[in-house]
Amino acid sequence: MTFRELKQWLAEIFLQFTPNQVKAILVMTITIFTISYLSYDADNLFYKEFEADSSFLEEYQTFINQLEEKKQQPYLNRLDQYIIRRYDTIELFPFDPNTASRETLLRLGLTEKQVRTLLNYRNKGGRFYTKDDFRKLYGIRYMQYKILRPYLLLPDSAQYPPKKEYTYSDDGKKQEYELFPFDPNTISKDSLELLGFSERQAQSIIKARQKGWHFRTKKDFSRLYVVSDEKYSELEPYILLPDSTTYSKKHKTTTPAPGRTIELNTADKEAIQRILNLPPWTAERIVKYRNALRGFYSKEQLKEVYSFPRDRYIEISRLVTIDTAKISRINVQTATYGELVRHPYIDRDLAEWIIRRRDRGKLRSAQDLARYKGLDPYELHILLHYLQFPE
Repeated sequence: MTFRELKQWLAEIFLQFTPNQVKAILVMTITIFTISYLSYDADNLFYKEFEADSSFLEEYQTFINQLEEKKQQPYLNRLDQYIIRRYDTIELFPFDPNTASRETLLRLGLTEKQVRTLLNYRNKGGRFYTKDDFRKLYGIRYMQYKILRPYLLLPDSAQYPPKKEYTYSDDGKKQEYELFPFDPNTISKDSLELLGFSERQAQSIIKARQKGWHFRTKKDFSRLYVVSDEKYSELEPYILLPDSTTYSKKHKTTTPAPGRTIELNTADKEAIQRILNLPPWTAERIVKYRNALRGFYSKEQLKEVYSFPRDRYIEISRLVTIDTAKISRINVQTATYGELVRHPYIDRDLAEWIIRRRDRGKLRSAQDLARYKGLDPYELHILLHYLQFPE
């Protein structure tokens, strides 16, 4: 078709439309052409800029990766996020919720309300036997428990009432023994025998401690030659020591300079004040509490002294030694009611029970004292440091 024929054909077509229809067709054609052109030009412009700025692709990929990481992270509500931020500023340390003081609990990040709940629970006779028991305390958040769990000086699990087992003494007699939580750094000879050790084995453990052996982790206890692999496996859930010492990384281990240590059961108030760098009233309270106890058996007991600076405990513990032979034990066969109740660990009910049993001739050993229902095994092995039974 020639140009003239095309022109004639278009003219014939347009003659079929009214003038207004022709104008509308022209406007529509121009609009379609304009839009097509602009779209093509915009696409070229976008891709040119995109290619020119390669950092955009990197930023986009980083953004996508961050979204993916966020999806994989566990959901934390605002309270859990606050707990994590708060504990980032707190220096944690091992503690026993059965004996920790109000100040100690506050230093560990518990709120005033949580501390009151815990102390009320203890005052009503409540006791924590395993780490999971601490989680059950009203008001303790799961995130808080998860952070504090490695520092709880409690067994991971245990069987209560205490599990009864049998062993044989040095003379071949069958003996019953019980399993209960204990700290090998402070447990007495009588309590070791309650755990199933023979008298000779218990004495070996005590001698190892007197020679400077200190147990920092559960595994340290297994290194004693009198503790067999089988016995350690049996006792391991009940040992009140951490599995590892990772909690102490913040503290540098230093050896006190010669002449700068004191024996806590014989030092006077002036020596305690001078060497431990304590105010006079705190040194006096330490001496008074020592006299009430009739001697310290563990450095941890310093934390029971009112106004003792617990934030300096690690520093002070390196400056003191304890000779448990200096403890003045109470003879259960001759002690009066007044002597018994004056001891911080003996209440009126226990004192009356001791006197009744001994008058009937039924209080001759630690095993007899274990019959008192008001003492759990943990409290019993602490109290045995201060009682003397007939030979």
